[in-house]
Amino acid sequence: VRSICGAFPASNYSDSILFTTLISYCNSVGDLDWETGIVDVSFNTLNNTDGSPKDNPYEDFTNLSTDIQKGTSYDLSIKVDTDGPYNCYANAWIDWNRDGDFNDTQESFNFPVFNDTDGSSPFVSISIPVPNEASTGASRMRIAVKYNTYPTSCETNYDGEVEDYTVNIVPSIIPLTEGPGGVTADLALWLKGTDGLGYSNGQSVSTWSDQGRGADATVNTPGQEPTYKDNVNDNVNFNPVVDFDNTYSTSTLDGDFSYDDTSTQFLEGTSGYYSQDIFTVVIPDADADYNFGKMDILCGDEDIATNNVDETGVGLGNYSNRFNNDVFTYTHGTTVAGNGYGVAQTSTSATYDNAGIINVRNNLAATQQELYYNAINKENTQNDVPDFANVNDSRFWIGRSEGYEASADARIAEVITYSSRKTDTDLTVERNRIMSYLAIKYGITLGVNGT
Repeated sequence: VRSICGAFPASNYSDSILFTTLISYCNSVGDLDWETGIVDVSFNTLNNTDGSPKDNPYEDFTNLSTDIQKGTSYDLSIKVDTDGPYNCYANAWIDWNRDGDFNDTQESFNFPVFNDTDGSSPFVSISIPVPNEASTGASRMRIAVKYNTYPTSCETNYDGEVEDYTVNIVPSIIPLTEGPGGVTADLALWLKGTDGLGYSNGQSVSTWSDQGRGADATVNTPGQEPTYKDNVNDNVNFNPVVDFDNTYSTSTLDGDFSYDDTSTQFLEGTSGYYSQDIFTVVIPDADADYNFGKMDILCGDEDIATNNVDETGVGLGNYSNRFNNDVFTYTHGTTVAGNGYGVAQTSTSATYDNAGIINVRNNLAATQQELYYNAINKENTQNDVPDFANVNDSRFWIGRSEGYEASADARIAEVITYSSRKTDTDLTVERNRIMSYLAIKYGITLGVNGT
């Protein structure tokens, strides 16, 4: 701002001040004279149990939130305490245009009447459609229950209870029309040598464009680019690859986590790493066994807030100090209790030197990982199983891990992650469709003798 005072020259502008305009809402509150109240709320990923007896006539739960997409419908389910065999009525409101009130079209939702002789209702659900024209960002959801009649959004001092929550309104996501083997459900990252690479044979790869819902894989620092290969000597069944050329015989810490060593080659992305189901097609350019060294294939970040030198990801060779003689391994960070979770194939005779499909995925109970190569179970040991955990939508690296310099000396043709374990009950369902797609495309025989 500046001042203008009569005939005097205008003053200089003052320094800028940053401020945030907060959206405020009307007060609404029940009372504590009766037990009529909200017991449970479930909306998308938001789940909150307040319970009985009622301790407050108004509850501020705006610290609890869930993301909801425009153009999508969600079930809002609540339980109420009717305080006996009485009729109680509940309303919900969502401020779609984020203007600080619940008075606009489509912002109010009525529940059917609650009447339960023991005072505790089952869940009752209504469908909440998110308008396409809703304003993007955090907004308010209010739920209220009242004895004998429907409450209004700003009513006070009545036999009932009010709870406020936060909903994060996000843009709608266009459904994927393509996926590996036609499997698009929960597809996150999809990098393939046959798409997303606008290069000619021998050119440096600075960007590998994602075909799913993850982030593009990009170079961190100029000079670290792997090479696009599309020739008869390097292709996998006539399919182009991205060739990473690094030293694997020794492991070098990236002590300052700067990712700036231009003598190494790797790509990185800001999102899309899920540990629930990982597929990679890779051919090592060295005979990978238990004592050749180690190489990172695909790694994520199990704790974005902490720099961690211990790998979270999949690799070949003497990969982790959790195991002796490991040759094919998946690990998950370090824990206080021990060396951290890991699963491995340990062997002094196994060697990986040809094109293959690595598949690391949750077991059916999501309590540990399974380790497969060309549809053959390779696991023979696990470590610190109680410390198993999934990694959800983290950043990722191809060819290196978070804390160690790049070590992959390999050609990588495809990288796929899903945010859920794919079904595999028979040959027609998700995993087998994905594996068949990869096997046919890259000329790989699946299972023992192709079974």
